[in-house]
Amino acid sequence: MYVPDWSVKIGDNFRSSPVCEDVLTHFAPPMVWVSLSAMDYDSMISHMLMSACNFASMLPEGVSHFRKRTHEYEEFSKKRDKMKASMAAFKKENEGSAEKEKTLLSKVADLTSKHEVDMNELRKCLEADKLQVKAYREALDVQRKAFLEEKEG
Repeated sequence: MYVPDWSVKIGDNFRSSPVCEDVLTHFAPPMVWVSLSAMDYDSMISHMLMSACNFASMLPEGVSHFRKRTHEYEEFSKKRDKMKASMAAFKKENEGSAEKEKTLLSKVADLTSKHEVDMNELRKCLEADKLQVKAYREALDVQRKAFLEEKEG
């Protein structure tokens, strides 16, 4: 693996000619320099022209690829924005549902306590009615016994 031996630092930029020169000098692996230095001037010019033509022939494909990726990025951005809007709407709806749930729980608690009070009152009334029925039965039983005694006697 080739690691360039240059003095370029993180803060450097390509507006500086020494930085550009350093990058151009050290960017290519040593084997490229060996093959270039072995060429004569005409071969090197021919090689450079061929490389430039190859680059130029690939440029439209690169531009097309870039446009396609830009379009995909825009589509993903639109989808992301729609998802954010959906999530915001869902969050708002969820908050509304949570508020409704709190209200309903409060109403259920109120109704439960009222139900308990009503049930306790009904139980008391039922006990009072049982006692009254028991008293009526006892009174009726006394009257029946008195009637039977009067009838026999």
